[in-house]
Amino acid sequence: MRTKTKKLSLIGKLGTAALIGSLAFAFASCSSQPPQPEPPQPEPSQPQISGVPNPVVESSPDEIKTKLGFEVQAPDEYQSVAKYSIIDGKTAQLEYAIESGKGPIKVLYRAARTDADDALAISGDHNNYSKVDTITVGDGQQATVRSNEGTGAVSVLWYNPKVVDGGLSASLSVDPVVDAGEVNDIVAFFAAQESKGF
Repeated sequence: MRTKTKKLSLIGKLGTAALIGSLAFAFASCSSQPPQPEPPQPEPSQPQISGVPNPVVESSPDEIKTKLGFEVQAPDEYQSVAKYSIIDGKTAQLEYAIESGKGPIKVLYRAARTDADDALAISGDHNNYSKVDTITVGDGQQATVRSNEGTGAVSVLWYNPKVVDGGLSASLSVDPVVDAGEVNDIVAFFAAQESKGF
């Protein structure tokens, strides 16, 4: 019996030694190869765009008049800070800020040729407002004034069928509003601009 145990023990030792040798050889062959660098990524010939392209393109008053057929101008005192753009090739947008003692008041005006009142769609403002009033602007058009108590923001929407072929829908957003008189003055400025007939 002793011989069998010695044989099994010798076979076990030889098997263990062979296993260790195989592992050592495998580790040695893996570590002796230099690391392979990652292949270089080809540079794209054009920038890659993901998602939807931005429909807002910077513009100028002259370009808006040429491309859209109507005039959009900021009041003279805000021309230096006014930003003009065209949205989706058909809506004029004007942004500027009025400095006040309580901080800047942001003004956003948009206008587009439309066959019917489409001011809500061009405004881009689909929020629910708790207060809705009506005022008269320009040549007697009714404008919808939307606001929420305590938020300070006002949205004004109107449609003028007389100023360009097919009419003009307009929207004005003022945030925050210091007083209602300011909003009326801003609306009156843009409505008078429209009433000139462009």
